[in-house]
Amino acid sequence: MKFHFLTEQFYADYAECEQILIKDKRPYCFSVCEIDNILVAVPLRSNFNKYNRYVMRVPHTNGGLDFTKAVVISDENRNKYINSITNPTIRREDYRFFLGKEYVVMQKVKTFIKIYKKRYENKIDDNSLLEYCSLKYFHKELGLK
Repeated sequence: MKFHFLTEQFYADYAECEQILIKDKRPYCFSVCEIDNILVAVPLRSNFNKYNRYVMRVPHTNGGLDFTKAVVISDENRNKYINSITNPTIRREDYRFFLGKEYVVMQKVKTFIKIYKKRYENKIDDNSLLEYCSLKYFHKELGLK
């Protein structure tokens, strides 16, 4: 599992997108999904302040991966948006939990994207997923109209 920061350029380009977590020192977990061959970056959060079923929680902590705040990075923007110079410091318990779980994370990302697409296409927003999810800024990349 690789963790990276997103670049200042990413945050500048998406400054108007209020559902994207704007914190330049937040590490993101990168997982290449087989859905449309897109790169999805899922933020690692240290504290979930409420229940969210679209997360992968680290046991005995309040943290984990938050799929509702995932962002999509196109191939042409990989070098522009991914900070490959600075290595983030990850809490030991987070690192241990995610070590060797690349496949599990990838499957959870794929499942979440399928759920999001289905809800969007069927206009189902019973739990405000469509309203508060950062994927709403990446419909073109996800093949949504």
